[in-house]
Amino acid sequence: MKKLIVFSLALILSQVLYAQKNFQFGPRVSLASSSIQATDLTNPNTQELVLAFKESNSSVQLGAFARVKLLGIYAQPEVLIGSTSIVYTQESPGANTEPAIRTEKAFNVNMPLMFGMKLGPIRLQGGPVYSFVFGEKSDLLDLDGYQRQFDKKDFDVRLGAGVDLGPVILDLTYQLPLSATQNLVTIDGFDYQIANPKGHLVGSLGFAF
Repeated sequence: MKKLIVFSLALILSQVLYAQKNFQFGPRVSLASSSIQATDLTNPNTQELVLAFKESNSSVQLGAFARVKLLGIYAQPEVLIGSTSIVYTQESPGANTEPAIRTEKAFNVNMPLMFGMKLGPIRLQGGPVYSFVFGEKSDLLDLDGYQRQFDKKDFDVRLGAGVDLGPVILDLTYQLPLSATQNLVTIDGFDYQIANPKGHLVGSLGFAF
């Protein structure tokens, strides 16, 4: 009887260890290069500078991931919350007054679903990314006729590689848009197109349990 109990406990333990080996989860942080490109916004009639482009900030995304392995292939869904922003300067009327800083920020959720396999120490992976905007904040609301139009949902694809250093998971991927997106600013009756680049780099760090 004791031998049966010991064998049963050993079998249960082996199944738990096997499951842990093939299922991992943990926190995740990603740093994406800027996904926005912009230029100075100039009145097309008077050529007067409306807003001068200063910078677009890299996006830091925080969240979690899970990884399931089966037959040498893994699926890795992730949920990450981050933001993207673009910064302008606006000339002040006073000659000795510093230009005003104007910032637009969008808060978003990114949900990659990566599929991959391990070749030696390196993992090769790729998969779709679904993103949506859940909030915005803008310093441009007081400008005459200001309106903002952009796609709040987006589908992209990521391709890249990664490496596991014990529980530490490192990934570097390149994200490509699957379709053109609308990113338009209207000020005082004039439309300005804010260009989105063809792709951007995403570096990610995770810790697996």
